[in-house]
Amino acid sequence: MPPIDTTPPSVVRYLTRLLAAMCQERGGELRIRRSVIRNIEEENSRQLLCEDIDSEKDELVLRFGSKHSAVYPVEPECLTQKTSPPISQPTSSPSSQSRPPLSEEALRQMEIAVRKARVKAQTERMARQESDPRQSDLSEILGRNS
Repeated sequence: MPPIDTTPPSVVRYLTRLLAAMCQERGGELRIRRSVIRNIEEENSRQLLCEDIDSEKDELVLRFGSKHSAVYPVEPECLTQKTSPPISQPTSSPSSQSRPPLSEEALRQMEIAVRKARVKAQTERMARQESDPRQSDLSEILGRNS
């Protein structure tokens, strides 16, 4: 539920609401050792704070990634690019998942859907190449050099 408006004042208001909610959830007081804050401040590598949602428990989940975390966004293979926020989970545990694992049948259906989408995309690419002779020549040259 990050703010739609990503200007600094809007982000500060959002993070302030998160801190206030955390304090309220802990009985009105949240204590953080200053040494922990100094450790974060002294780190000279990029760090990561991820926000996720556990829809089963209706909870916001914050995860902190250390300098050793890696984020690999998974994008769908399609011709039209969709604009959606990247989904990243640098550290994941089975208890933090918001849905049960997929069944074998569900996985098989997803694989079939992906294959169909790839075939459709390839067919559309080939149709565009046939309509543009320059693109076809370029593809032929690239294919020979691969």
